[in-house]
Amino acid sequence: MPPGAPPGPGPQNGSIPLPGMAMMSLPTQTVTIGIPEAPGIGLPDPRYTMINVMPDAFLTILGPTMLLRGFESLMGPPPGPNGFMIHGTEIQGMAGSYGRLQTLVQTGQQVDNWSVFAAYGDTKDDGWQQHSGLRTYQLHGDLGYRTGDAEFHLTTHYSELTSHAGTISAIQLIAADPTAQMNYPFTMDSEHLKVDLSGRYVLGSGWTATSDMFFGKSKDALTVTLGGAAAFPCKNNAALLCLTPAAAPVIIPFNSFSGQQFPNVLQGTNNIYAYQDHPETDTTSWGGSLGVSNRGELFGRPNSFAAGVDWHGGYTIGNFYQLLGTMNTDGGFGTSLGVDVNPFIQGGAPQRVGANVNYLQGTVTDGLDVTDKLKVALGGQLTYAGIHQTDLLGTDSNPALNGVNGQTHTFVNFAPSAGATYAFTPGFVTYGGFSSQAHPQSPLGINCDSPDLACLSMPPWFAPNPIHAESVSQYYSFGFRGQLPTLDTPLSPVQVAWNAGIYRNDTSHYSDNELGDDLGNVREQGVKAAVGVSAGRLTLTASYKYTDSRFLDTTVLGNGVNAGRNLLTNTITIKPGNSVPVQPLHTVKIGGTFALTPQWLVGATLRGVTGSH
Repeated sequence: MPPGAPPGPGPQNGSIPLPGMAMMSLPTQTVTIGIPEAPGIGLPDPRYTMINVMPDAFLTILGPTMLLRGFESLMGPPPGPNGFMIHGTEIQGMAGSYGRLQTLVQTGQQVDNWSVFAAYGDTKDDGWQQHSGLRTYQLHGDLGYRTGDAEFHLTTHYSELTSHAGTISAIQLIAADPTAQMNYPFTMDSEHLKVDLSGRYVLGSGWTATSDMFFGKSKDALTVTLGGAAAFPCKNNAALLCLTPAAAPVIIPFNSFSGQQFPNVLQGTNNIYAYQDHPETDTTSWGGSLGVSNRGELFGRPNSFAAGVDWHGGYTIGNFYQLLGTMNTDGGFGTSLGVDVNPFIQGGAPQRVGANVNYLQGTVTDGLDVTDKLKVALGGQLTYAGIHQTDLLGTDSNPALNGVNGQTHTFVNFAPSAGATYAFTPGFVTYGGFSSQAHPQSPLGINCDSPDLACLSMPPWFAPNPIHAESVSQYYSFGFRGQLPTLDTPLSPVQVAWNAGIYRNDTSHYSDNELGDDLGNVREQGVKAAVGVSAGRLTLTASYKYTDSRFLDTTVLGNGVNAGRNLLTNTITIKPGNSVPVQPLHTVKIGGTFALTPQWLVGATLRGVTGSH
């Protein structure tokens, strides 16, 4: 690192850059159903994460700025792929189990002060379960202009996803066939567009300014099938359906949203009825940011300073309706009987909700080279969130839809951060840090602040979900990283780099998107370790992650399908120490690449995880 250069973002999740070696840069489109392997700090865990098609070529040396939330956004994200950086055309491909196919085509060109860049990515995966699989497309374009002390980029990103996910299945069914699935289809459809205009300006004397404006459109639709609907032949007329069994003293007809009583179309069969939920969202988002940074000296030592403000706004319309229908003998949804109004199911009645959101944050950070070996950084972020929901149908007085007396939910938080690195030798460095971040528990969950996301809203929420207290995360990390001296061999020089660390993330008011409940405090902690070896045209990497994620509070949830539920109340009780679901304890990744020629690179990656409930 040259004297005075600010520490940059470092290797994460086992990615280790070695000087002079080519990083594996295959397409990185991924869709994760359930809690992601590495949920965002202080963010509601998304049901999926779609990563930009562009290979990540911006990992540098680990420094304390990586430990400061908001620092990178103020400095401006690493330059996205553009025609100033990439000249010519690149084609990449990957294949894997269960029909996994990924392709990426990107091309860039510079003409004088202008540049143009375009990329297309495509992913197909048939899935290991029956009735599962996904298909994604992504398009990316960048038009750049560079003049003396400024550079501008107009960027457009479009993504489209259809995912057929696996859902809960009876243990007896899984024992007979591990690939079997009940309650299908479970399908997610997403379409997202983001247009962004950014600028970077050199002001002189080490000062740089950045600006950004964006506009986005997002559409998400979810189809969720749930067997075992509470639909019974009526005591007084078996040809019609009621909400009460024949033994019940009171007869409650099961009516559709149009006011007609549902017919009993399964007379004389052993089949059952099923619900099918359809939440949908349509989001328009906008915003901008301004920031300044300085790379100079403080007290005669190299110093990096950044400050700025970000504003993200949006308006979302959320729809929800539920169908009553038959269930096929293999667990799939059969024939729909129409939209129901089920008072026993939260959100059973159709909903249409509008919501306005405004997120405003101001951040100040500073990183100082105290000595040639010790670097420290401090920062703070003040955030404001305003959320206002409105019932657009006017048929539900639930305060969760309109707020108490129609007021706007507001959240204000100050989040400090601190980090440091110390280099015992140039090839052996230790690091540690603390950071805090707040995120409002809004059913909107608009995420426009990541360069990897095309201004996504979270997948559709169930409209009556309440807005809980603001979630705050406190993240601690400590570890080592290093690089061994180059080993000269008769064939080629061998380089080895490694990192190892521990971390803890405590999150208050943890919320699950699907349940929409405040699940109290959650603690995730673990160990990460990785090693990378480069020898000529061959690169090998291996990483291990141990994750222990547990609830810290007692919470009672409605659950009519869990085998351990209270049969009288149809509830389950989360107790302190219970593991967070869909979070494997051990994760191992092994990968390698080989450069056949300077133009052709082949590689393979193997990922293994232990079981999760």
